[in-house]
Amino acid sequence: MALCLTSIPFSSNKDELAVRCFEAVEGAHALLFCRSENIPRKHAVMMQLRFDGMWGFPGGLVHENVVDGLNRELDEEIGLDRKYHLITDDYYGTWTHPMEGRGSSKLILHFFVKEFSEGSFFEIERNSLKAKDWGSETLALIRVPIQNDESLGNFFSQRFIGNAREQLIRVLLDYDILSLDEVERAWEIFQRLSTLSAKHDKNIKLCNI
Repeated sequence: MALCLTSIPFSSNKDELAVRCFEAVEGAHALLFCRSENIPRKHAVMMQLRFDGMWGFPGGLVHENVVDGLNRELDEEIGLDRKYHLITDDYYGTWTHPMEGRGSSKLILHFFVKEFSEGSFFEIERNSLKAKDWGSETLALIRVPIQNDESLGNFFSQRFIGNAREQLIRVLLDYDILSLDEVERAWEIFQRLSTLSAKHDKNIKLCNI
């Protein structure tokens, strides 16, 4: 099955950062990565295991200037040092979600991407253990398993918060971390696994009747 991203409204216009909507809940998250000659497929891409057991990116709800709020969340969740704080130029895009049962309310999610040197990336990983919210909001940091198509396909089958899977795929492609062919092969593995999992779940339900 061909790669298919969601139809959630998306904008890459930086003006989105300055729009303050009274009837919206705003969040900001970030994908951090580095390039290397040694890491499998020459990249390390960071993701976070959240308190709710789902995979996502460090960040959270913001009530102040978006960039300031993002850096506050990154400091709390992964202990990101001020020298590594993100700026407006690291903005990638914004997704707008309708919030069911909340009238005209919307969930506006701003997303940032920042490339670090290999040494800086490793330092950020090490310092995450000292973060204020380590063990409560952030349960683990991982490097996305992009070693081969099967590894990434298996990872795609995990539970992601919101549209984090789509965010990951877009960045893998837009930042030339993986080719479209590589991502599509992993996506096909994910689709096969999803079909097998659905059949397995059905068999479990039948056995429990």
